[in-house]
Amino acid sequence: MGEVVAVTGDGSNDSPALKKANVGLSMGKCGTELAKMASDIVILDDNFNSIVKALRWGRCVYDNVRGFLQFQLTVNFAAMIIAFVGSCVLHESPLKTIQLLWVNLIMDSLGALALATFGPTDCLLKRAPYGESDGLISPILARNIIGHCCYQVVVLFLFLFGAWSIFKFSDTGSNVEDTVKEKKVSTLVFNVFVYCQVFNLINGHVAGADMKVTDGLFTNPYFIFIFICIGGLQAILLECAGKAFETVHLKWDEWLICIGFGAGEIIIGIILRLINLPDKTTEKLNALRELRKEQMRERYAGKSFDEQWAVDYSPPKEDEEDKEKGGDDALLNDK
Repeated sequence: MGEVVAVTGDGSNDSPALKKANVGLSMGKCGTELAKMASDIVILDDNFNSIVKALRWGRCVYDNVRGFLQFQLTVNFAAMIIAFVGSCVLHESPLKTIQLLWVNLIMDSLGALALATFGPTDCLLKRAPYGESDGLISPILARNIIGHCCYQVVVLFLFLFGAWSIFKFSDTGSNVEDTVKEKKVSTLVFNVFVYCQVFNLINGHVAGADMKVTDGLFTNPYFIFIFICIGGLQAILLECAGKAFETVHLKWDEWLICIGFGAGEIIIGIILRLINLPDKTTEKLNALRELRKEQMRERYAGKSFDEQWAVDYSPPKEDEEDKEKGGDDALLNDK
């Protein structure tokens, strides 16, 4: 019928079905060695509750990957736009090379650790299955990426082109050299950009419409530690390693402004989550199931029972790969 099938078994006579199924699950204690070799997953304690735990963790890992992808794409798009526009207008990128390396360290290493350490929640089991028809970038992720990227770009342009006239910093005078102003603006842009990513980590783990921003947030010590660590390291590097990072000292009011705009990511996240998008995951899954059924009816038409058992169960799009391998299943499919 073209459905995704899971088979459980423990005897040697179950091995053909375990091998043929999409997912074969054998018993670790009472199962035979032949059944274990033919299966994809071995339940070590022979307890079916372990399958439920595996499902929860599988969906959790999938959401964590989506959350990190959402966070990473937002950082990349915002950095690319500000560097490109800044270079075209000012003939020099406002984000220096060493600053971009530090941002990449936040994004690829610390950010990945923070978003990958969230554990599964009970709401994951209430969610309808995704199916193979579901894309990795869902409409919810696209909404969040576009929304946060637009906010960060607007804030960065505000600091880049209007820092002196809008914020009225205390050392804005005619006697201030242009090079000092440019370095101060570059420092402000770099600082607010980093703190936007720090607070966007809180929004990053929300990858589904049924998830709340507080789910697992305060029970994950790794995330809290990394969140504080990134914010603290940014302050230390900016004030103590200014020569290496090509930054200057910021006053307390300038720090408050940078952190305030960075914390605005939380407000933007709340506003974006209020925008309801139609969820067509189940509709696409049902359409895919009907398509599979029709494909299987055509494939098994006119074949005997033995021939049906020998036919490859995979969709027709994989037939070309089977032909290249020269497998017997491909020859049966061609008949």
